[in-house]
Amino acid sequence: MPFAVSTLFIVCLVLISISASAREKKLTPFQQNIKNCLATKEDVQKIQNLNQLYEFIDKNYDLKTSETLYREVLYKEKGQLLKLKVEKGLVSIYKVTDDDTLKLLNNDARQRGLTDESSINQLLMRADVREDFLKVKEVRSGQTLLQFGKERDQYKSISFEKVGAAGKLECTNKESSDICICRK
Repeated sequence: MPFAVSTLFIVCLVLISISASAREKKLTPFQQNIKNCLATKEDVQKIQNLNQLYEFIDKNYDLKTSETLYREVLYKEKGQLLKLKVEKGLVSIYKVTDDDTLKLLNNDARQRGLTDESSINQLLMRADVREDFLKVKEVRSGQTLLQFGKERDQYKSISFEKVGAAGKLECTNKESSDICICRK
C-alpha cells in the first residue's frame, strides 16, 4: 500500500508541474513576437499593450539619449486655434484659419537658454491641447535603438532593435489592437 500512495503522490506532482509550466508558456502572438525578437528571458506575460511594452523596455534598457524627431500639437490659446510643429530642431507656430489652412506666426519660437522640451512645455503651459503627436528616437543601453510615435498618452508605434542583431521589433496600434512583428 505505501508504494501505491507514493506513486500516486509522484504522479500528482508531475501533473501539477506540467499544468503550471503549460500556463506559464501560454503567450499571445503579441507577447511571443516580443519574447522571440528581444531574445529575453524576462517575463513578458504582463505586456498586454504598447504602453506596457514601452515600460518594459524602459525598465530593462537605461536611456542614454533622446531626440524629438517630430512633434505636432494642435491647441487653443486666447481664443485662437494654433498649431505648434517641431521638425529638425526647429519650432514653428502657425495660426489655423477658418478654412483649416496654416499661417506661420513664429519660426523657431524657442526661448533663449531653454532646452527644446522645456521651451515647448512653456509655450503650451496655458494652452488647451486638442491633439498632440510626437515621434522620438532614443538610444538605450545594450546598444539598442528605440523609436516611437505617441498620440496624447498612447503609444501608436514602437520600433526597437539591438545594433548588430538580426531582429527588429516593429509594433503598431491599428484600430485599438496592438500588433508586433519581428523583422529578421
